[in-house]
Amino acid sequence: MAQAPVTAKPEVVLAFDGATEHLTLAAVTTAPNLLGSHTVHLGRAHAARLPGELEAFLAGLGVERSAVVSIVVGIGPGSYTGIRVSTSFAKGLARALGVPLFGASSLVAVGGPGLRPGASGVALLDARRGNCYAQALRREGDLPGGVPRITPLSEPIKVAREELPALFPGLEALPEAPPEAAYLCAVALTGDLSDEARARVVSPLYL
Repeated sequence: MAQAPVTAKPEVVLAFDGATEHLTLAAVTTAPNLLGSHTVHLGRAHAARLPGELEAFLAGLGVERSAVVSIVVGIGPGSYTGIRVSTSFAKGLARALGVPLFGASSLVAVGGPGLRPGASGVALLDARRGNCYAQALRREGDLPGGVPRITPLSEPIKVAREELPALFPGLEALPEAPPEAAYLCAVALTGDLSDEARARVVSPLYL
């Protein structure tokens, strides 16, 4: 009696960011295909709720932890506590699963949703007292399967808002909106980082 062929389960890249009052999560296959994304407002409850939110997110997609082959985490800038909690959790999870860990600017998750393919702009995040975190970004042609690809055009900086036009001439400020982790996933799908570089980029970015 012929046996039905065994269908291989897809390998999954998991991404999340907690640098703002929101926690955002996304999962894509290495094909790649976007499986799903989710953003929830946590305020300052990242430490208490991140593990449960992540488990519920994966369960809702029918993805087991064993299917995760790499992790991308937003390293900041943003909330000190949110960055510390999410990067520490990402490092522990990557060690437990034995998978590579990548870091990406949280401003990619913040600014990505406001960029059309082929467009450039400045991602902004409030840093209080008239200051903001800012980074110039460009959205390249998206990867197959609906996975967006964002290229940083500058390093993240902390700056007074009135200085933005001089620092980023010709670039419009992108709308400040809740972050979306789907914009972080391409780092793992297209990146080619050495172990030394990977360890460096996953260090929290406090500005």
